[in-house]
Amino acid sequence: MASTTINRLKKSFTAVPQSVIHAAHYLLSIGQEQKKINLAKKKAKEAIDKIKSDLEVELTPLVKERDTFFTALYTFAQGKKGELTAKLRSVKTEQGTFGWRFTPPYVELDEGGDDASVVAYLRAHNMTKYVRVKYELDREALLSDRPDVPGVSYLSREEFFAKPKLISKVDGSAEELSIALPDEGKTEAIDI
Repeated sequence: MASTTINRLKKSFTAVPQSVIHAAHYLLSIGQEQKKINLAKKKAKEAIDKIKSDLEVELTPLVKERDTFFTALYTFAQGKKGELTAKLRSVKTEQGTFGWRFTPPYVELDEGGDDASVVAYLRAHNMTKYVRVKYELDREALLSDRPDVPGVSYLSREEFFAKPKLISKVDGSAEELSIALPDEGKTEAIDI
């Protein structure tokens, strides 16, 4: 559900429906504008997909050629690694640099190992400083059970919504527009 928060009523927007029939016409107008929005988004997505597809076709041979040069350079360098790395681990030329470097250290589990078995081992051998425990609030469970917890409130607010019906699936789907209404007793202007 797309939500549009509105804070202040614009004075230039004065055409307010005077009956349910007029309101229905406004819903029809909202639906017509939504069809135009959906069509524009669909055209943009199709254009982006076409650009990506055309780019992939253009890049494929270039990537293949680049990778061929890289493989040839590696084959050359690997055969002369001792000679090329006698002083430094890399070779600088006017056209660029190539060589060897160490990656940042990382942890890898042995073949067939998994996190759960390593965690179990660490816990059994009092090495829990190597185990990360992540605690986070389960808002869905709180909302479901609604226990009395200091600092937690269970709220709902009233909002005004409008969702036009679009004639056909070709038109796309209508977005539901909504305005969060101010709390009772508080005054707040509404933007449209």
